[in-house]
Amino acid sequence: MFKRFRRAAAPAPQPPANTAPTTQTGVSSHWIDGPSEMAKAAMAYFGTNDRSQDMVLKALHDLVPFASAADFGTGRGSWLKSAIAMGVRDVHGYDIPEIPVEQRQFPADRFTPADLGQPITLGRRFDLAISTEVAEHLPKEHAATFVANVAQAADLVLFSAAIPYQGGAGHVNENWVEYWARMFFALGFQAFDFLRPRFWNEAAIRSYYRQNLLVFAKGEAAARLTGAGLAPTAMPLSLVHPEQYLKAVGRAQPPELARVGADVRHYYDCVTKAPAEIDAVPDRRAYGAEPVGWNAVRAHLSRKG
Repeated sequence: MFKRFRRAAAPAPQPPANTAPTTQTGVSSHWIDGPSEMAKAAMAYFGTNDRSQDMVLKALHDLVPFASAADFGTGRGSWLKSAIAMGVRDVHGYDIPEIPVEQRQFPADRFTPADLGQPITLGRRFDLAISTEVAEHLPKEHAATFVANVAQAADLVLFSAAIPYQGGAGHVNENWVEYWARMFFALGFQAFDFLRPRFWNEAAIRSYYRQNLLVFAKGEAAARLTGAGLAPTAMPLSLVHPEQYLKAVGRAQPPELARVGADVRHYYDCVTKAPAEIDAVPDRRAYGAEPVGWNAVRAHLSRKG
């Protein structure tokens, strides 16, 4: 995840010449790499690890093979690292020059520093453009320019962005799926919403990807997808993944009452087990019997007082 807020200890990089900077100072989520308690609980439940980029790129490559890829809001470069590992050697990353070269996970000569909220001249095209959980880091005034930067790179786009109240460092324009979809539609793209239902309960993929990832395509790329039996989605719907919902509820609870890990495990019990087996657990949490949000805070404070 990115990305528009710089790490406080890092020297402030200069924007490209003749452009107005869109970044602000602060702590960047470039530096937040580890899985959350919620993600750890989900992965532990299934005995898996984080394979988000590998699984998503393979699923897309199986349908529309790509030999080159550009990532906008590259961060450390986990998407490009995965692309290289699967044999896609022609990769390039675009981002503010925040991450030290030695911490990037792809060759240094495949990186171009760029202010993503300003028009970028690429000088070439790619088979695939990637931007995941980045757009929410740019102010709304630069959202359309950012989408245009991504869209000019390829006829096949892998895209996700945080929805309202998803939370994260440096978010300034969390928005619904429909908001972003309309921007791509205006540029001649169609939406293909097949990754979310396929991976909805795949704990090896981070839940914000399972909630937000869409493919936008036009031209030959769209034809390949429809030829594979995938119909374009007239308007993809905003969805809230149970893991993200439970995280949001947990944020509103006093720390002593938050049980995000247990809540996630219960969700996957419901996915994988029969109701009778779930209800046979003596200490299973009974949802609805306990207050949530402000009512939980008030009850908690009254007990402590």
